Amino acid sequence: MFSFLANLFRRPNPTEFWKRRPDVRLFADLAKKALTNATIGDPLECCAFLGPVEDTRALHEHHALRYLSLGLDIGLDENDKHVTDFRLVWDDYLGEGFTPFPGEIAWGTASRQLSCHTTMTELVAWLGEPYWTATDTDETILFYEHGPIEWEIELTPAGTLKHWLVVPPLLADAAQRQAYGVTKPWPPAE
Repeated sequence: MFSFLANLFRRPNPTEFWKRRPDVRLFADLAKKALTNATIGDPLECCAFLGPVEDTRALHEHHALRYLSLGLDIGLDENDKHVTDFRLVWDDYLGEGFTPFPGEIAWGTASRQLSCHTTMTELVAWLGEPYWTATDTDETILFYEHGPIEWEIELTPAGTLKHWLVVPPLLADAAQRQAYGVTKPWPPAE
């Protein structure tokens, strides 16, 4: 009886009938704020090429399309209608069950295949100096500001790549800038 009622009142899974396209090449185009066919601000359906989510709990509890086998988390607005952000995972240090993101990252005229062995030195040589760098005992975060989008690149204490978040700017909030000890002026110069 409980199972019947749980199914009756569960929130729908809008990805349930999506089919993953095996021919799709995954890539993150940072200039376009896009993950293959899904650009931040686009309707949820732009992600249909990825198939059904692999973690329905994340969809219902965190408004996220979680694809563990692709090292990918796509954030949705509170109504689960539009893409708000995405996270690429190379190091599953949180134990969520992710495998490394298999796609390439495109920025400017170059694209790169990254891994959990990619270093902070390599990233900064490619992307330039970040707006801000925050370091504690658990990680280093490189903050790159691009108008309405921020890249938060999380690195291990050894300086190798863990996650790359493409999100609305956390540091736009004065309290967050204070918490991270930011001393540079806001907004950053383009």
